Amino acid sequence: MKIKVDVGNNQRRADVYIAGALKISRAKAAKLCDMGSVTLDGIKISKNHRMNANDLLEISDDREAGLHQSEQDSTGVHISSDDVEVIKVPEDNDFYNANEEGILKIGILYEDDYIIVVDKPAGLLTHAKGDKSCECTLSDKIIEYTEGSLANGSGANRPGVVHRLDRGTCGVMVMAKTDTALKHLTEAFEKQEVSKEYEAIVYDNIVRDSGVITAKIERNKKNRLKMSAGDEGREAHTEFKVIERFGKFTYVSLVIKSGRTHQIRVHMNYIHHPVLGDMLYGKRKDKFNLMWPMLRSKKIGFLHPITSEKMEFTAAMPYEFKRILRILRQK
Repeated sequence: MKIKVDVGNNQRRADVYIAGALKISRAKAAKLCDMGSVTLDGIKISKNHRMNANDLLEISDDREAGLHQSEQDSTGVHISSDDVEVIKVPEDNDFYNANEEGILKIGILYEDDYIIVVDKPAGLLTHAKGDKSCECTLSDKIIEYTEGSLANGSGANRPGVVHRLDRGTCGVMVMAKTDTALKHLTEAFEKQEVSKEYEAIVYDNIVRDSGVITAKIERNKKNRLKMSAGDEGREAHTEFKVIERFGKFTYVSLVIKSGRTHQIRVHMNYIHHPVLGDMLYGKRKDKFNLMWPMLRSKKIGFLHPITSEKMEFTAAMPYEFKRILRILRQK
């Protein structure tokens, strides 16, 4: 993996720059340097090395392979509690999901006695994968933030979790503080009464301005880490609309009626337009040095589980999305 240093990052420490570029903790970036995995012009550099504009860093291939494995497997990324920060989102809703030190930021968009709406950063698991998991998750940090005020009905590893986003997907989510709120929200999701809008940057030019994908989704018979789309499996419904075309890439808006595992990623790959940066389904090495797929949960709408008030929340576009769109628009 090669990373070119932006002019604006001139004289920044190597570990700080790598942490921000790869969306990993500063400690992990420093470890990469200590392991000799980071070179500049073929020479290994220390974590304290000061970067110059247009320097070209190279991270060893074995590290790159580790970074892009499935989130169900080892991604080469292990998030600790110190890597994650919870903040209340400013009224202008303009904040980045990761700062220059590589700290992942969970944004609090809304909170009352029954629900909490968050903006999850890419790279963070929604909840623990098993009893032996020691990695910090969204649930862990929200429990800490609310001082234990999350619903227990989802199970010990899933406190407050009503729905989930993949590790690499960022954006808006709703969580439940009480079991009553959890029950009503879960029913709303099951009845498809919750509106969910996503955005993605996908490979190649989508000719149609809009379309609907209804291929069924099931567990891949050859690779249990993946899902497959076709004639068998559970019903799934994805609507897409082109926002902007860039020749080799297309920026799209997506609305999903169902909520199958990896649904958007599987459906877009099914129509031969995999999500940019998705190494599990796309299997293409991108030129943008992406850590995670260019897929975000932009907006969610639902009725409040207690008051029945109509609610809608929108997550700000993260820095990495802005960066890629800026590059594509300059071509």
